[in-house]
Amino acid sequence: AVVTVALTLSSAAVGSLSFFCTRLVYIGLILFSSAKVFEGAAGWPAPVTIVLVGVVAIVYVSMGGLRAEMWSDFFHFILLVGGVSLIVAICISRVDGGVMGVIDYARQHDRWFQDFSKPEFYGVDPTVRVTFWLIVISVTREYLFYNSSDQISIQRLLSTGSYTQAKKSIWAVSAISLPVSAILWFLGLAVFAYYGQHPVPGVALQGDTALFRFVATEMPPLVPGIFLSAMLAAVMSTTDSGLDSLST
Repeated sequence: AVVTVALTLSSAAVGSLSFFCTRLVYIGLILFSSAKVFEGAAGWPAPVTIVLVGVVAIVYVSMGGLRAEMWSDFFHFILLVGGVSLIVAICISRVDGGVMGVIDYARQHDRWFQDFSKPEFYGVDPTVRVTFWLIVISVTREYLFYNSSDQISIQRLLSTGSYTQAKKSIWAVSAISLPVSAILWFLGLAVFAYYGQHPVPGVALQGDTALFRFVATEMPPLVPGIFLSAMLAAVMSTTDSGLDSLST
């Protein structure tokens, strides 16, 4: 019995330490990603953005706890979906051919679903970067992990009023994630097509900054601010969730 208890405590300690380390690195990557966003869209130095976002998140999470985190998540979702949808609409209006123009350009430059017609896409060769089975396993594993053992998700599920409400929240998130992911995916194609048809002289655009350059230079007044607010809210949402779970 003593050995069993000792092994259980050791396993719990290893699991907690592992989660703590991985989520600490995860928060660091989120802060770095936010720095890239504001570096491309507003010209902010990366260290300034990292310190600013990190300090603000620590302050309001310490003061407001999980309630503050939930309200920031709510406003972040509204701002992000609304801002991204507006950017997609404006970007499409400036691409020759509109929606079909974006699709045609993506097909011509190997950015569509060409992989689905390749036999190796359905194989199990470990040297192939992306395969059908890798996608299926990754998505399934991700949902199982986040909804069963990830403290960031578990603390939100535990804040619901009942087990039934927790299940409804999982189904709701799953249903909402599909159209939102489709919008974000198509936004990337639209920006890719726009700069393919309207290249910037003397500027070599990269995939991680092209969208933010479009927002900063091609959008009408007020829209860049709304979009940056949405991105900042998204960064805050992820950071505060990580901070709450680490403190727990």
